[in-house]
Amino acid sequence: MNRNGPPLDWRVCKNELEKIMHEDTKILDIGCNFGEKAHYLFNNCDLVLCDLERILRYDFENFVQTSATNLPFADESFGVVTALHVIEHIKEDKAVLDEAYRVLKTNGVMLLVTPNKNRPSIIYTLLLKLFKRTKLRYPMNADHVFEYGRKDLEMLFGASLFKVCKVSPIYARFSRLTRLDTLCDQYIVVAKK
Repeated sequence: MNRNGPPLDWRVCKNELEKIMHEDTKILDIGCNFGEKAHYLFNNCDLVLCDLERILRYDFENFVQTSATNLPFADESFGVVTALHVIEHIKEDKAVLDEAYRVLKTNGVMLLVTPNKNRPSIIYTLLLKLFKRTKLRYPMNADHVFEYGRKDLEMLFGASLFKVCKVSPIYARFSRLTRLDTLCDQYIVVAKK
């Protein structure tokens, strides 16, 4: 975290989670990485973290080393599933949604955050491609497999089993000045089973 507090997307996620979580909500955080987001977002709740490797910086009781496309949990195990800056790293994005849907209880909610492929920093990406002559699709984020715009997310979730899906922009830096949805920095998706 920086000295001004947590990143904006973490604060937006916390606000969304406060609307949908209850005291007894069981939560699965897919792709927890170091566990920093989970440490900020989830206090005193029934939480399971998972990722491909265990590299946690915080002491969490329930960690499962697994792929987001093949979750080792029973059907309808969780009230909330989060995937915060995860889906852009996975080729089988639809499989991630299918697994999240499977492990969610009826009326459960998936919360997903991903960068906007059209964010203002895309100019820097284009300059990197031009001057460094890189063949990377996303030179600023070499580990990204795919980046999403609003329509990409609506199509992805529209092809899934989720009933209700709301895609909202997260504005930061330059995009906060423009308030143009197409130039937002990130999208947050709230999808209901």
